[in-house]
Amino acid sequence: MSRFCTPSQRPRLPLLLCGLAAALPLSTLPALAAPEPAWEALLPALQSTCFDCHGGKKTKGGVDLKRLEKDPSVLAEYSLWTKVVDAIKSGEMPPEDSKPLAEADRKSLVAWAEAALEKAALSNAGDPGPVTLRRLTNAEYDNALRDLTGIAFPFGRDFVPDGGGGEGFSNIGDALFISPQQLDKYFAAARKLADRSLILPGTGIRFREHHLGVRGPAQFKSDTEQEMVVWYQKMAEPHLPKDGEDLRIAEYLLACWKWKHREATGALSLESLAKEAKLSLPFLENWWNFLQKDDPKSRFLDLTRIPWRELPAPDPAAPQTPPSPVLDRLAVLDKELNSWFRSVLRAQQDSDELKPQSPETLVAGQSHVHLVVGDLGDGSQGDLVLVDSFELHRKAKKENYFEWLTARRDADRAQLGALPSSPAEAPQRVTLQKQIDEAEHLLALLGKHPAGRPIEPGALALQAPTVLSLPLPPDATRFRARGKLDVASPELEFASAQWTVSVANPPPDPTRIIPGVITLWKRGTETQKRVAGDFSGLHNLFSLNLEHRLNQVAQNRYRGGKPGPSIYYFSDDQLLSLLTPEQRRHLPAMREDWRFVASRTIPKPLEPEWDAKVRAHLESFAAKAWRRPLVPEEKAQLAAIYQQGIAQELDRESAAREVLVRILVAPSFLFKLEDGSRPEVH
Repeated sequence: MSRFCTPSQRPRLPLLLCGLAAALPLSTLPALAAPEPAWEALLPALQSTCFDCHGGKKTKGGVDLKRLEKDPSVLAEYSLWTKVVDAIKSGEMPPEDSKPLAEADRKSLVAWAEAALEKAALSNAGDPGPVTLRRLTNAEYDNALRDLTGIAFPFGRDFVPDGGGGEGFSNIGDALFISPQQLDKYFAAARKLADRSLILPGTGIRFREHHLGVRGPAQFKSDTEQEMVVWYQKMAEPHLPKDGEDLRIAEYLLACWKWKHREATGALSLESLAKEAKLSLPFLENWWNFLQKDDPKSRFLDLTRIPWRELPAPDPAAPQTPPSPVLDRLAVLDKELNSWFRSVLRAQQDSDELKPQSPETLVAGQSHVHLVVGDLGDGSQGDLVLVDSFELHRKAKKENYFEWLTARRDADRAQLGALPSSPAEAPQRVTLQKQIDEAEHLLALLGKHPAGRPIEPGALALQAPTVLSLPLPPDATRFRARGKLDVASPELEFASAQWTVSVANPPPDPTRIIPGVITLWKRGTETQKRVAGDFSGLHNLFSLNLEHRLNQVAQNRYRGGKPGPSIYYFSDDQLLSLLTPEQRRHLPAMREDWRFVASRTIPKPLEPEWDAKVRAHLESFAAKAWRRPLVPEEKAQLAAIYQQGIAQELDRESAAREVLVRILVAPSFLFKLEDGSRPEVH
């Protein structure tokens, strides 16, 4: 334990001497006075001159020298001997009406006293003496809260202003008082801070800028769930495809093909393939898993995974170079999948038998446009489409297609009648007759229903599966038709038809699913539910936009760590692999909270575990706030406050907040305490 001078013992050395004494070893200091005379040699002069007034019967000025006759005790009586030296050197003592002190004795006494005082001062060099315990200034209080909470709470501005000491500084211990008013302010600030805290077993103690109030189990669940959603979306968003961004389907399928035939292609791993093609490893893993499985069941997903499985193997002569048929088929699969994404998946949910669909296509340079009604590959029962509008765009005008066709037929008839019957005109006569027959056949279909029911005179009734080809004029640019399911059909509830127009050669196969074409159905039927279920597999696997992809990742909170079905998506493990250690740290803590709060009340078996974890968080917070480790007795005190709150029927967070208040008004937080058991000067 170091020795501290009392106020009466503090050395009064000049500032320069104090600095030297503190900075240099004693052996290096120069001699500051003559050799010290012996105390015994000075006693006769003091006895004859000073003791009469300052010892025995008289002690003028409160100075008693006689009691120091046997031992001057300069260290203990530093202030007294300083006073004696000053009085003798100034001539104040002995007074003129007393016996004078011989000059030699005066010089000897002064020399002895100054040397003894200097020796005493040097013996305590570096010892600051008693220092008043310092509390946090108002600014330091706010800074401490900022470091503890991560939020700059301005509570200190409501405190009693700090006064400056004689040295002009506001952090002098002697000027840092704690009045009852200041203590009330500390309690109020601690309560405000506690009311802004969130305390849960996983994420621990966190703070918000606003007042939170009491949170019940329902709010625990809601807040934790929302926090997880925000975290998932914030962490995943930089790594997911944005709206309109190329999904690079063909490239991912090609990498999976190389991995499937890795013995021939020499592929080392999915990771190396992703790195080589600059693909996302999680997305490549998801593609591979999808292509290997038959789940989720969906005819629309089979349009991709079955053709991929049927791709030819590498050419043995050039195993690392994908054959042209592979690349061509992958390009088609890419185009077909994107055709679903562009329009169908967004619009399909609004499709029904009451809403007509109006497909259109560019037809410039084409001789025919095809009206296609497909049966979705599941039979044609109820798949009857009534097409009642045929819009033909030409360079000069827009008109009804069948009006143009009728006019052309009539013109062909007139031209055919005017042609001579000579052999030279025979080819032209054949062409004109063929066009007339084609037009007659198509015009004869107008207004006719397979079941004989009346329909609009200018409408076509097309029963799936069918492809009806319409001839076009040379100057045609665009064709558009409008059709919907026949709502009068007794088999409407079984309908699942696809209706489109196309200039492809050959046209789409109406007996199979046509990629990128809306399915017409009657809402609420078993057929609609079955087909919509197939669509949901496609929709879930290929999320339509960034918002939907973010929601898919956020759904991980319900999966218990199991990966979801999507491709452009991250499981927990995949997402964590993309994050920094600091970003990764928060997910397990939130999942721990969710384990406790997922139900509306805390399960009884989990209550002891909840309490133990919260107490550990409180102890950790106290150690930071008090700037030192806690001793067992302090841990027990904090635990007792927490348990007392629960016993008084406070909810667990409110009980923990009471402990926070206790931590923040403790002397260990408000004062800058030092460890008095340390042996060195401090």
